[in-house]
Amino acid sequence: MKHHLLFCLLAVFAAVSCTKEPIESPETPQTAPAEPNSLFTSEITVKFTEEMAAQVEDDFAAGKLYTKSMPFNELVDELGVTSISRVFGEDERFIERERKAGLHLWYRITVDPDKVMMTKAADGLASVPGIQLAEPIRKIKSTDFNDRYFPQQWGLDNTNNPGFDINVAEVWENYTTGSDDVIVAVLDQGVQMDHEDLPTVIPEGYGGSRTFVSGASAINPGDHGTHVAGIIAASNNNGIGVCGVAGGDASRGVSGVRILSCQMLDDDRSSANSAEAMRYAANNGAVISQNSWGYNFDVNGDGHLDASEIQLAKDTQIESVLAAAVDYFITYAGCDGRGNQLEDSPMKGGVVIFAAGNDAIPYGAPANYEKVIAVGSTDRYGNRSSFSNYGDWVDICAPGSDIYSSVLGGYANMSGTSMACPYVSGVAALLVSYYGGPGFTNEMLKERLLEGANSEISPSTPSQNIGPMLDAYGSFTYGGTTPPDRVREYETDAFGGVINFSWAVTADEDNGKAEGYLLLATTDRNELEDIDLRNIPESVRWSQVVVGDKAVGDELNGSIEGLEFSTTYYVAIAGYDYQQNYSSLSDIREVTTTGNNPPLISASETGEIVLKSHETFTRSYTIKDPDAQEITIEFTPGSDAASLPEGSGADEYVFTVVGNLADPGDYTAVVKVTDTQDASATENIKYRILENHAPVTVAEIRDVMLQAMGQSSEVAMSELVADEDGEQLTWSISNTAPTTVHASISSNTLYLTALSYGNAQVTITGTDCRGEKASATVNVIVKNPDSPLEVYPNLVSDYLSVRTMEEMDTRVMITTSTGATVYDETAPVSVFNPAVIDMRNCAPGQYRVYVSFGGNEYTRTVVKL
Repeated sequence: MKHHLLFCLLAVFAAVSCTKEPIESPETPQTAPAEPNSLFTSEITVKFTEEMAAQVEDDFAAGKLYTKSMPFNELVDELGVTSISRVFGEDERFIERERKAGLHLWYRITVDPDKVMMTKAADGLASVPGIQLAEPIRKIKSTDFNDRYFPQQWGLDNTNNPGFDINVAEVWENYTTGSDDVIVAVLDQGVQMDHEDLPTVIPEGYGGSRTFVSGASAINPGDHGTHVAGIIAASNNNGIGVCGVAGGDASRGVSGVRILSCQMLDDDRSSANSAEAMRYAANNGAVISQNSWGYNFDVNGDGHLDASEIQLAKDTQIESVLAAAVDYFITYAGCDGRGNQLEDSPMKGGVVIFAAGNDAIPYGAPANYEKVIAVGSTDRYGNRSSFSNYGDWVDICAPGSDIYSSVLGGYANMSGTSMACPYVSGVAALLVSYYGGPGFTNEMLKERLLEGANSEISPSTPSQNIGPMLDAYGSFTYGGTTPPDRVREYETDAFGGVINFSWAVTADEDNGKAEGYLLLATTDRNELEDIDLRNIPESVRWSQVVVGDKAVGDELNGSIEGLEFSTTYYVAIAGYDYQQNYSSLSDIREVTTTGNNPPLISASETGEIVLKSHETFTRSYTIKDPDAQEITIEFTPGSDAASLPEGSGADEYVFTVVGNLADPGDYTAVVKVTDTQDASATENIKYRILENHAPVTVAEIRDVMLQAMGQSSEVAMSELVADEDGEQLTWSISNTAPTTVHASISSNTLYLTALSYGNAQVTITGTDCRGEKASATVNVIVKNPDSPLEVYPNLVSDYLSVRTMEEMDTRVMITTSTGATVYDETAPVSVFNPAVIDMRNCAPGQYRVYVSFGGNEYTRTVVKL
């Protein structure tokens, strides 16, 4: 379908180039459909005829709005035209080819959108003699989602779902990590110039990175543009950040591809002069144009497309001025003024790569323009991303969901065909880095890039095509026809129904080494001598071994399992490369399998299994059949404490005993394994659960004094409660005055913090795995440091207490209001050992309390109730 369309377009272009239209009687002009102004900027692109352009270019260059064309002048007033300027600048080095491409005929006319519908304004301009076409400039948007969460660069190496990545590791290892001879133009938001992981971004300046946003004089970097650039060229092997597809190898001093930032999206991602950015990139060394943006079809801005908006997307094609710029880039990137490849350019001509869009519809201008490479998106599971546009016009797909890359000042995840597109640009840059040079063309690049992609793992369907899956290694090995060298030497041995092979990795002339090997076995030698390796008979048993990171000459091992016992087989090995070119067979050998072998049970360690009640014991066992037969495992636990769950390793089972699930005692678990031939193996596993020791109180009462608000004290739990078995007890707290003292337990430590003056009793209880408990109490006093003496309570019903800050002999004398002494004693007193006076027999009334200690005397008054 695409090739047919290309032919038709070329035919139209040829017809236009051969027909000169008279100014006085133009043919029916090309006009835009009636669409709401919300889809457009306030600018219209027009393409003048050669004659008209020659008449008006001097006036427009001088800033004039009026020309010698009266119909045009009438529209200037009617449309509220405020400015007219060239779409494309001029490069003195390439004026001849720019004019040959007709870039000097394109102008941008800014009008007042409040005066007229933009499509109507374009229709009016298109009717003016000397104007070939007029189109309102569409607003554009980047093709990303802003979902951000913990990063995983699965697009480069999908370890959880092997195969659904871009398969780049072997390219880095065997071919290239990128070259700074290659420049990729990123037409997007601005790229952060000083990002720690983007050292190859070309600085602003003559021929360097540049903004094409109206009214801007310098690049304003954004997350989206920086994210796209990071996918392509973030520095590899530099110990920080992320890896770029073509980011070089910092550890070896190898620079990655360079990024030319051509900003044509601003903060709100509206449009700038994208066509001029494309021309500029072609004229300043870029050979790959990366475009993660597209047109906006959401007329009402509600976040989804209704039927009319989908129809609008279906009817929309690439703007003519952008198509002209794309054509210019494809034709002249990497070339001199006459279209010949520059001596220092890695490629003749350029490739333009566009994101397919995120509307989940079968349309998507401008990515559906025949001459560009359109990129759909996949998720980490190999499915089409739910948002990805699709259709016969989509050329290739790449990872686009949850992609981690650089953003302003850091790193984050984003999703969208915006993220899939730079993966393709990055692999294209790798291809140019390796194969580029004199004679290498953009068509050669496109062929390798697209034909080397993997159709077998693509999620494309006839109704929702997003192309084959990007495959970096497939593109590098594309076109290889030479199979790997034949395996000349190998060893075999048989054990039960298994034949084992050992051989060395062989070389491959155009791929470096074999991709993998087929191990073959049959009871009929003739089947191997005449075998078609692309159509192996069911009677031939085979297995596959992938080389992986092994080098030529390294030893490989493999086996064919499940063979008949005591049977003679004929065996051989055949290598294959990534393009499924098969080597000739090795020598055919005769191997006889042996009789059935019983299953094997082996423990990871030996020794008695003895555990305390609070402990859990585990021991790994490998349980398998050496002949690769199916097995049945019978497990008798001996008690409720034992189990035998599967482990994480191959053939691994983990014998587990949880001590508190059974009473103390001696037990035996039995494992019996039986194969399909009724051969069996048995393992008796003895284990002992020891008697539990209840926790005990070490100190029943512990005293703590705090002397300031906020003051804290720590008490080790082992000073209060201990467990002979060394068990980590479960702790609980009881606090009589939580507003006076805050109590908490962490890391087997009791933390006490003063909240107010007063007393509290904090009781902690430790409970073991069998519910046995022990408790201890901590008396906490929060004492005012400014008061060396406490006499309480003021209203005495029975006992009066006298407490001093420090322990010393203290005299306490109590007299009545008439001076009669009712108490006079001297005794040691302290903060935790107060003097307690029995006043139960004292008559109600007021009493004076005289306290003497440390050479000081104090007087307090209390009332006996």
